[in-house]
Amino acid sequence: MKFRSLVLGLSVLSLCSCHQNQSGNNISNEVVAEVDGVAIKSIELTQAISQQLFDELNRIYGMKDVALDYLIDRKIIEQEAQKHGMTASEYLEKYYIQKILESGVDSLLSFYGITSIPAIKGTSMVNMNNTSHEGRIMQETALKLKLKQELLDSLKADVEIHKYIYPPVSSRFNLEDLPIYYRGNLKSKVTMVVVSDAECDKCVQFHDRYNEIYEKYKDRVRFGSIGFSGSVTLSSLALDAADKQNKYWEFSDSLYTKNGLVDSVSVYSVARTLNLDMEKFDRDLHSKSALELLQNVNDELVKKGLFATPTIIINGRLIFDSGSTKEIAHLLEKELAE
Repeated sequence: MKFRSLVLGLSVLSLCSCHQNQSGNNISNEVVAEVDGVAIKSIELTQAISQQLFDELNRIYGMKDVALDYLIDRKIIEQEAQKHGMTASEYLEKYYIQKILESGVDSLLSFYGITSIPAIKGTSMVNMNNTSHEGRIMQETALKLKLKQELLDSLKADVEIHKYIYPPVSSRFNLEDLPIYYRGNLKSKVTMVVVSDAECDKCVQFHDRYNEIYEKYKDRVRFGSIGFSGSVTLSSLALDAADKQNKYWEFSDSLYTKNGLVDSVSVYSVARTLNLDMEKFDRDLHSKSALELLQNVNDELVKKGLFATPTIIINGRLIFDSGSTKEIAHLLEKELAE
């Protein structure tokens, strides 16, 4: 089954390509079938199964992501073990023994809520507890997994981790039909859109990092910004009103310094600081048409499969909750090189 998925994934890449084959013909125009002399071309086949192909590629990406997380965890343990002159298994076993000696097995089992383990016996589901030898072994195995995860969490606090695998491209994340605010190289073949909300803590936290990326790539990449939330927010209305006076980006930078505390006082204060026409700003802020437009934007983003902020979309690749400038820059460089 895994081999079949891999083959299908490679086939997808081939089908989605518009490059020429060895004879110089466009692959998308290759004939894959004929009906009474009427050709069915490769591009039609690709379009007919595009969603299934994307779902399969996304599933493969998910498998790779899980496997990569496992390899990262293993590498962290190995590096820590080397500092102590041990193998990973020796280091883990010493760690388990130390924790058990400090607190006792029963206390740890109770602390982590491992009082019984569900297991299948024959055709029935039973709870295995420490009244049986088998149950005790299962409990201690579960305890070691908990202790290992706790150890990894503590080690990761001092480890810099970057992952350079990315989700597949999807035509669903084409945002050209939405009112996005753009800057940078507007003719670039690479577009990075930040879907954000000034009242979202993570968005506020990552805002300066995204600006750093903009400053580095503004001559080579087209950068876009669009707001998203469960319902239209005061901040998105204020940003739209500021855009009508060509102050979207300045207003955005000022608004994100409010650390998610956006109210009427803060938006009017920013507007005055930027010397906006306050009568026009107030009128646009309370515009019914602007409210309807932004609600439609929210609805359309949900239809396209977006569900949270911050989300970055780079040439159709949707990346959720990434604050790693190195990972984002790596993908931008990859897209620019293609």
